[in-house]
Amino acid sequence: MKWKFEIYRRLVNANPDIREKYEEYKKNNEKNGISAWIYLLYLNFRVHFLKEKVGNAPTYSDKNKSISSCPESKKALVVRPEVLSKEIGNYDIVLLDVFDTLVLRKFVRPEDVFYLVQQKLKYPDFKRIRIEAEQIARKKRYNDSGDCEVSYAEIWTVLEKITGIKKEVGIRTEWEAEIESCYANPYFVKLIEILKREHKTLVICSDMYWGQEKVAELLSRCGYPMFDDYFISSDYRHSKNDGMLYEIIKNKYGNSKRYVHIGDNRYSDVIMARKRGVKGVYYHNVHLIGRKFRACDMSPLMYSIYSGIVNGVICNGLQEKTLLYELGYIYGGILVTGYCQFIHKYVKEHQIDKILFLARDGEIIQKAYELMYEEEREKCNYVYWSRLAGIKMCTPYFKTLYIRRMIEDKVNQKYTLLEIMDTMQLLDMLNPFIEWVEREYSEFSELDRGLAKKLVEYISSNWEEVCKHYDKEREEGRKYYTNIVQDAKKVVAIDIGWAGSGPLFLRYLFKSVWNMNCTITGILAGTTHNSELAEVEYACGDIESYMFSARHNRDLWKKHDDSLGHNLLLELILSSEQYTFQGFLKDEDGHYQFEHSREKINSSEIQQGILDFVRDYMNHPFANIEISGRDAAAPLNILYNNKRWIEQIISNSGIKANIE
Repeated sequence: MKWKFEIYRRLVNANPDIREKYEEYKKNNEKNGISAWIYLLYLNFRVHFLKEKVGNAPTYSDKNKSISSCPESKKALVVRPEVLSKEIGNYDIVLLDVFDTLVLRKFVRPEDVFYLVQQKLKYPDFKRIRIEAEQIARKKRYNDSGDCEVSYAEIWTVLEKITGIKKEVGIRTEWEAEIESCYANPYFVKLIEILKREHKTLVICSDMYWGQEKVAELLSRCGYPMFDDYFISSDYRHSKNDGMLYEIIKNKYGNSKRYVHIGDNRYSDVIMARKRGVKGVYYHNVHLIGRKFRACDMSPLMYSIYSGIVNGVICNGLQEKTLLYELGYIYGGILVTGYCQFIHKYVKEHQIDKILFLARDGEIIQKAYELMYEEEREKCNYVYWSRLAGIKMCTPYFKTLYIRRMIEDKVNQKYTLLEIMDTMQLLDMLNPFIEWVEREYSEFSELDRGLAKKLVEYISSNWEEVCKHYDKEREEGRKYYTNIVQDAKKVVAIDIGWAGSGPLFLRYLFKSVWNMNCTITGILAGTTHNSELAEVEYACGDIESYMFSARHNRDLWKKHDDSLGHNLLLELILSSEQYTFQGFLKDEDGHYQFEHSREKINSSEIQQGILDFVRDYMNHPFANIEISGRDAAAPLNILYNNKRWIEQIISNSGIKANIE
């Protein structure tokens, strides 16, 4: 029988991608005898003869990946725990799988736990070595005893010889990593509570190299109560895969009892259970469910961390989340978490005294930042700001930008002259302008190129009068920001993007208008395609970009296209329940100006999803790992590839591109 093991080693274990695809096939196909071997030969032919890649490694493209039109969690729903408990109510003994069933790992693959062991032991390439050592141990066991069921001690006996790491140290370190990586599956927490109340006999049945003592401890640490019994393959040297572990259980409890087993492997947990007279109930593997939606064009470790977190929450089958919540959790969460890490690093390296989170995108960023870095709360301020407020206060210096954004960018978009003048707060100049053009246009004329040319000419010829309209607002802005900045010497302004006008306008106001004794720099999530707009500022370090810019991650920068709604999409993900800030002029009640309407979208759901991801990432054993801008952009690129979805969600939200 040694030849069988050698064939299996060469065809399956020799290539990680083949092994992954083959095991996935076995999990999802009940009739996997001859067909599984045919599929295995097919995979080997593609890899070794056609030189193709067949796996799901994180280096592959996400180009053809789609996103779900309904919540992913809805597609992942399984029968409610209350219903399942009734369906298995007539069975005497309930057998339960452990890993990927009762317990989920915070990584996308079981072997990725070895990344954490590698980090703890400071031993390069440990993951690959550990996988190979287990294969060697199983082969030795097979040669000596005819079965492949090994214990962690036997694996580490091999590893000690290969690596030089003391066996006791290795076992202890790997166990610590396992404990840190595992948590209770919310679905089964609920199910076990119900089954315990019904006084069911609950028996653990697992193919695993950790023995009964360790598995019992692991389940207890995950919050589960004690189970009635534990049957682990490494203890009995028989597995569910060969069916004998079921026979051992039945021999102990009696063949007259009715048995049901719940697990995530269609072959060992369902097919083999059925062959041994045990009812098999399949529970989907959360990572198989989530894989087709999850971004994989990431660094290998971050792909595993990100997918492990998201799949465990979104795909566990217990509860349907809303589409907006998932927009925040799946796509916004990694962006905001990584962005906050980037900000924090900058703040420490440059000894920043004040962090200004510009309204409104800055609201959720500030919430996440204070959650992650509570010790810096005193430095953080959410400040009123908008493109409209900034461009009005900066009119004396930025005349060209004022004319472009207030007038030229709105040509042929069905804006009336009245709306344009109202936005600019120049209604008192409306009738004089109409008279100036000899009533060629009325207040209800739509802004076309001819009208825009006339209006620009009029505004330019009366520029000093235009600037005076914003004198009071500039003074109110000075009072507001002076009170916030106080005696801070180094200030950083945080915004989503894109041209950097927020930080640049504030820099002008701080230095040239308000004479504030501090320096101010800007940090953006990403930058505009018009790289020359602030190229000097980026080059000199006055503005930094997290995800992409003309200076770094240029491929991402080229892919991000504001004409396709990408800017609006990110602004939507970071949306706020706050009304849009209009300016620092106060009304009769002493309140600043805000727009009277806002997006038709529940921003609180998106924000909740983002903050939940932040918390889950903070609880990950690799929470100290910085999320690169490229990795944070990977899920967003999947959104970018689904143009219709972007158009639909943006049109339904009512979010606006122009200054209004």
